[in-house]
Amino acid sequence: MVSILYNNSLAIGMSWILSLGGLLGNIVVISSIIYNSKKASKITVCDVQKFKPNPVMRNRTFTALLFHLACSDFLGAMYLLIIASADLHYRYASFGQNNSRHDNVSDTSVFIYWYSHPFCYIARCCNIIATFQSIYLTTLIAIDRYYKITNPLSLKPKLSLKRILLLIMAGWVIAFTIAVIFSIYAYLTFPRYLTPYLYYHNLCGFDSVGVYYVRLSLFIISMAGSIFYLTILISYILTMYKLQQIRTSLVITRRNNLVERKLLYMAIFIGLTNFLLWFPAISTAIATFINYKGVLGNAVFLQFAASLFFLFQGNCVVNPLIYFFFVLKCQWFTCKTC
Repeated sequence: MVSILYNNSLAIGMSWILSLGGLLGNIVVISSIIYNSKKASKITVCDVQKFKPNPVMRNRTFTALLFHLACSDFLGAMYLLIIASADLHYRYASFGQNNSRHDNVSDTSVFIYWYSHPFCYIARCCNIIATFQSIYLTTLIAIDRYYKITNPLSLKPKLSLKRILLLIMAGWVIAFTIAVIFSIYAYLTFPRYLTPYLYYHNLCGFDSVGVYYVRLSLFIISMAGSIFYLTILISYILTMYKLQQIRTSLVITRRNNLVERKLLYMAIFIGLTNFLLWFPAISTAIATFINYKGVLGNAVFLQFAASLFFLFQGNCVVNPLIYFFFVLKCQWFTCKTC
């Protein structure tokens, strides 16, 4: 029985669980944000005292970032669902002129049929866009929290809603451009035979790491991701330091201070969990650039490579869970303090 995931039970299980959980969770998050935003926009002056908006929904810049983060996570879940569905499909598909079934998992028929399939290119675009946007938006969330804590009463915030939306749109354009470039390169360099460095080409990720320019691209992307996370780390350290300074200050009210702390902790949880999920893949990309023959020649690595690759999109499930946990906590907090 042919499997584009090479009958790897762990990878197959992760692809289905993360994809279905991510799709469901992010659909609910997106719907929740849209519903609460519309509800808040319809509030009249007479209803202000009756309606107590959730602190998360009340911060429009933070809500916009969470909304687009959920959209990028949705694309990540879509990537996993396409891979899982393709694996299930090719288990029962026929190849060749005689419509015979191929039992050899390394047979080029599976590779050619799937890797040249339009859905593989769609999956690649979803994966690249979701990866870039997740790191990019997580960085914007950290910077937004820093400016919100350090300038709580500023009439002209440095990261206004308009600027945040412009930065978000710029991120989508950059991510889409990178995805198109990688897809075009994959199409132009489509190989006609399998090599050990194409063992996981079926994941529709990047091109053969046997090519130096591909390894260099992965290294640059990994270093860029590391720089983004260094920015996130510095932003949260400075934010926590500033929060300690204003904890006893009368610059902002106690209630608003607690609300901002709730949102800050939510952002930190998102950044920390995403880093834990992305660190194995980033480390592997850097190690592959340094010694790709040693890494890809390791049987243990080849066995868990797909799982590490899928773990990179694990945030599509984790982020909705964090969102709902803190939204419920904030709702409880609102009821207790209003």
